Amino acid sequence: MQSPQIVFQQARIGAADSPIFRDFSWSVEPGQAWVITGENGSGKSALAQALAGALPVLSRDASTEDTSVRPPPASVALISFERQRDVVFDERYFDDSEFKEGGFDAGTSARDFALGRERTRVGTARVQPPLSPEAERRFTELVRRLGIESVLDRGLKFLSTGEIREVLLCRELSKGPALLIFDEPYEGLDAATRVVLAAELDRLVAASLGAGAESTRTQVIVITDRYEHVPAGTTHVLHLEAGRVVFAGPRAEFEAQGVPQTLKGLDARAAASLNETLAHTLHGQASPEAANGRELLVQLRNVTVTYGERRVLDELNLSIERGAHTLVRGPNGCGKTTLLNLINGDSPQAYANDVTICGMRRGSGESIWDVKAKLGQVSYALHVEYAYRCTANLLESLLSGFYDSIGLYREPSFAEIQKAKSLLDVVGLLEKSAQPFTHLSYGEQRIALILRAVIKEPELLILDEPCHGLDARHRSELLTIADYIGTSRSSTILYVTHDPEEQLACTKQLFEFRENQGWVLEPIRG
Repeated sequence: MQSPQIVFQQARIGAADSPIFRDFSWSVEPGQAWVITGENGSGKSALAQALAGALPVLSRDASTEDTSVRPPPASVALISFERQRDVVFDERYFDDSEFKEGGFDAGTSARDFALGRERTRVGTARVQPPLSPEAERRFTELVRRLGIESVLDRGLKFLSTGEIREVLLCRELSKGPALLIFDEPYEGLDAATRVVLAAELDRLVAASLGAGAESTRTQVIVITDRYEHVPAGTTHVLHLEAGRVVFAGPRAEFEAQGVPQTLKGLDARAAASLNETLAHTLHGQASPEAANGRELLVQLRNVTVTYGERRVLDELNLSIERGAHTLVRGPNGCGKTTLLNLINGDSPQAYANDVTICGMRRGSGESIWDVKAKLGQVSYALHVEYAYRCTANLLESLLSGFYDSIGLYREPSFAEIQKAKSLLDVVGLLEKSAQPFTHLSYGEQRIALILRAVIKEPELLILDEPCHGLDARHRSELLTIADYIGTSRSSTILYVTHDPEEQLACTKQLFEFRENQGWVLEPIRG
């Protein structure tokens, strides 16, 4: 398969009345492997959607013909968090749990999804044509290389974020696409899976450049805001800022100029300045020392959770005292999300177990809102839910954190509005406060949800992979904000991450899943 050429000539990308790119030019020649990089909101994901046929591409002058050249959308595979979100939406739409005996619907299996054998409803055609023998061969080989044999017979809705990403990659590559666009490939993956995926990306890049033995080649474009995640064999870099091209050319030239500071995160002076701004913005509440004690915010005793015949948690015990900021780590699929759902009230199996949150024993007459009133949280599941249901703008999304709602349905106070605006100003998003939440980039949406979780300074702040989709600057800002809260405020932090670089200085204990040991709780020595 000949590598496709891509050509944009003074193009407008996006809605005709408010394009994301207004005068965009870029070309990709055969034998090139590109990396697209830039900050949140720079236009990276929008360009990917345009290449996949999901965003309109017009000429600079709408009255003239568009002269851009792009591969047919059917030959383009786009793997992104937005694509994963759509998979979750589809599973929700086809979920028949309420009509099943026992209220359990296993949903689409990972195997059927990867092979294009999706479920149908009357009048809805969703079954894809069967794979060719060549595609079946590619599928079998990909399953082996990615090491996902153990998840294929599980329902998609029971897979972790990282497992869904691997299954999605297997599905798309089985089709032999002409162009693979991978948006933030390593986000949400544990260390072992990152190694596997890095080897797969390196193999794909080498094959696309003619260095591999395969006769069918897929051209690869990687999108990332973390330059250290760039595959070794990539040859060219497209660096974007706010919908414009800053650099487009050989990777060696880009690196010779020096990687921009915007891709490196905050330096020590900027971090210190942010801490001062936070102290001014979040003034007026007692420090955690005044509230610290032996009070338990989380207590799980001999908790067991099963889905069908699969036991996800087995007699698990966990105690978190007020002020005992806890880091949670473990490989994809070990039960981290299930654990958090027991704590935040999103798992009905909490009522069948001994679960006490902020002094309230689940099943003792408390409502889910009684629990959520004491919690703030950020997670991929919440992000999906917010993107699915929210009609609010950015400012309203933050304000909804005071009321634990998706969207704003109450009249906020003047003080609440001022606090929300101050937080947006801290992260440089105040000028976008009137934009609809769904019109923001994925990274900007994640920042908004983080601020939404922080705004009421809850007793327990749950941060589940909060840096997903954040560029280096916003990642540094998030870690600085979280560490400031852990050090200087009254919230106790429960932080879940796969990234060893994201451990907060304020962390007091580690709750980690280890092979052959199960879940282990141990103190972190400063």
